[in-house]
Amino acid sequence: MAAKEKWLAGDVPGARAVLADAFAANPDAEAVWLAAFKLEFESGEPDRARAILAKARAHPPASTARVWMKSAAVERAAGDAAAEKALLDEAVKQFPAFDKLHLMAAQLAARQGDVAGARAAYARGVSRCPSSAPLWINAARLEEAAGAVARARALLEYKWSLSISRVIS
Repeated sequence: MAAKEKWLAGDVPGARAVLADAFAANPDAEAVWLAAFKLEFESGEPDRARAILAKARAHPPASTARVWMKSAAVERAAGDAAAEKALLDEAVKQFPAFDKLHLMAAQLAARQGDVAGARAAYARGVSRCPSSAPLWINAARLEEAAGAVARARALLEYKWSLSISRVIS
């Protein structure tokens, strides 16, 4: 919060100093890594933001699903689809139960016009994260956009039946 206050006051070097102290006190804290990333990214320093996230991914206690997700988001913002895909592929292997990574991988495939790849990403996602409503809803939206309305409805009905069976048992 101290870093955010300094940043909002226009003191980016001061915010960096606060975060440097935070790193010294707790180098494994995901929150510190993500705060440092956000400071650089929102201050118009994407290369510094990338470097921070790369260090976080290489530092096992800080290499979390959220760090990988933010890394892919930076590449998406930069327009580097190949780097985004590489990060998402690795992240999904490391964190298969984190639904947002599957969602981002499917959205990337859909943006590239790869409907089959998006379907596959959604299928992997819903099999590993069956309670993730965003995955099911976006998978159905993909089918609807592809003109497969019956398939979209079947996906949502299947998700609904899974939900009901959990309530009953």
